[in-house]
Amino acid sequence: NLNRYVTVNATTEPLSENLVKGHNCLVLTDWQREEEIKKWSAFCHSNKVKFIYSDVRGIFGILFTDFGEDFVIKDATGEESVRFNISNITNAKRGVVSSPKGKGHGFQQGDNVKFEGVEGMTEVNGKTFKAKVYDDRHLVISDTTKYGKFINTRNTAVAIQVKPSQKVSYLPFTEAIKSPKFEISEFVNPDIHAQTIILFLGYQRCVADSCKVTAEELVEKCIEVNKELNIVDTVSDYLVKKFSDTCESVISPMAAIFGGFAGQEVLKAITGKFTPLNQFFALGYTSATPEKVVFEPKGDRYDPYRRIFGNEQQEVIRNLKYFMIGAGALGCELLKNWALMGVSTGENGRITVTDMDKIEISNLSRQFLFHEKDVGKMKSNAAAESVLRMNPKLNIIPQTYRLARDTVQD
Repeated sequence: NLNRYVTVNATTEPLSENLVKGHNCLVLTDWQREEEIKKWSAFCHSNKVKFIYSDVRGIFGILFTDFGEDFVIKDATGEESVRFNISNITNAKRGVVSSPKGKGHGFQQGDNVKFEGVEGMTEVNGKTFKAKVYDDRHLVISDTTKYGKFINTRNTAVAIQVKPSQKVSYLPFTEAIKSPKFEISEFVNPDIHAQTIILFLGYQRCVADSCKVTAEELVEKCIEVNKELNIVDTVSDYLVKKFSDTCESVISPMAAIFGGFAGQEVLKAITGKFTPLNQFFALGYTSATPEKVVFEPKGDRYDPYRRIFGNEQQEVIRNLKYFMIGAGALGCELLKNWALMGVSTGENGRITVTDMDKIEISNLSRQFLFHEKDVGKMKSNAAAESVLRMNPKLNIIPQTYRLARDTVQD
């Protein structure tokens, strides 16, 4: 429904080596057994299949990537290549390329340069040269003494930045975990990343032994893992307790965050564009939960949230009143999460969303509450219809007014 041009095949057969070999990338989600994760990571590594593993438990999440040996990053930033008009190229042992007065070239040291539309010195057209940044207006390239003399009567000469590719080698899960490299995103508590990796490794060993994970067993397994790998100085009892209390829940916001990250890594793996994560990424949103949580299950779709936030906080969530201006890309994501979490489903809860825009074809690339059949409809109306299919108990009022003094209502 999201995109009819994408071919999707589903299978319920056991995961096999032949099936995996037929793909560029394997993504494992919700796999909880350490040996299975290690097995498929090793298989993919030796068969040149990109490997991604991700899991979320309560307020904790982990992501691991292995793109094999000698993976080529073709474009580390994904930004459009810099280009500038050329005012002159000298004939010299070290040819100097000049941009017009008052205009810099915008190149970085290490960039290469390609030429197009050059008159006179036509030998350089279509070729790539190593470039050295001399100053803001000048680049130095190789010997140009044997080339024709540069002229610029038509003003068509252009220099285009060619970004250098990078080769990076990755380790399979079994090796990478011995000295994990990870992205730092929580600067207030940087230790949370390493602790979270330990928690997931300990959890995987607990699951291998029993379907019910207790705090006592998790502490034991986490200490066992850390003795083997020496990732952290001391396993945090506080984090172990938080993890064991919430690991039976998988909630929408955490799934959205790590699903988004995993999706980005797939694109990097296949295209070579942008810089991949440094193998591990882990988060623990401990500050999002109350210190004291009272959980009494009610047997409905919100019990996973009650387990994390407590019954009292879930009632607050269900009776929130939100006014959203704009139902575009971010608006769609927020509304989806609110619907799945039960935001504004209570007797006093209400979401009012207003957007004056109609849905266009170009919106379908990023505003996933809308489909081809919705093109031409008002965004707020279509968004409300879509989230009500996810959760019919959502109290949502779509509007098409602009935000202004003359549209203020009591």
